Amino acid sequence: MVWRADSGSAARRAGVLPGWTVEQIDDLTVSLLGPADSVGPRRLALLTGAMRALRGVPGTTVHVVARDPAGMRRTYDVTLDSMRGPFSKFGNLPPLPTTFEMTRRTLADGRCAAVIHFEYWMPAIMPALDRAVDAARGCGGIILDLRGNLGGVAGMMMGAAGHFLNEPRTLGIMRSRGEEMRFVANPRRATDSGVPVEPFAGDSVEENVGTVARLYYSGSTAVCVPHSRSEDVGLALGAQAGPARLSAVSREAGFSSVRVAHETPFNIVLEVRR
Repeated sequence: MVWRADSGSAARRAGVLPGWTVEQIDDLTVSLLGPADSVGPRRLALLTGAMRALRGVPGTTVHVVARDPAGMRRTYDVTLDSMRGPFSKFGNLPPLPTTFEMTRRTLADGRCAAVIHFEYWMPAIMPALDRAVDAARGCGGIILDLRGNLGGVAGMMMGAAGHFLNEPRTLGIMRSRGEEMRFVANPRRATDSGVPVEPFAGDSVEENVGTVARLYYSGSTAVCVPHSRSEDVGLALGAQAGPARLSAVSREAGFSSVRVAHETPFNIVLEVRR
């Protein structure tokens, strides 16, 4: 089902509207997903198949058959556009296009509700998310619209949830064959001052020899360092940077005041001010 058609997009120019059910893309027949397909290989196969059918050289045409909410069958030829950014790179994954949008809705009692849409909790949209959440704190509620996300919601949940917490909180536990993974959200109530949250680390090698440090070194080598190297700056600090190095980087970025505001066995919370 089409849930959004951006203004100015190839789909909107062709006349495709939200609420339509796509039945065919060129030679690909799009099967319906049922309640049992919320997760699993069939859902993934259908999604990747549809994405593959919609992929092509900009300027080429894709034939789409869909039904509107009234059940009327409609056919359109959609001329493909280039993918719109900004793009975000994560480890060895291909560049992911990221979009961000915030709108306000008026509730029956006159209060506002903020609707914040983004697909991936990536560096490209983090500053915009920080500003949007801070600007919407006076609203009656904030809705995070994650439609379009293809995975990683559990990890993203830990980062985004920190905007609404004053202290660390366990959001859930994933258990499998005798082991468990706790999803812990740490406070990151961002304002114009900024509250970055970093993996806990000391300033010297001797301070980073515990169990948590070894876990972070492994994860940093596999994920954080390749991600950083894929960016323009490429500092590759990973999980090995302690307060001294993080403070130096923050001052190089133009912040005049940096202090450690909170520590847990897993994270350091810094307060930075311009």
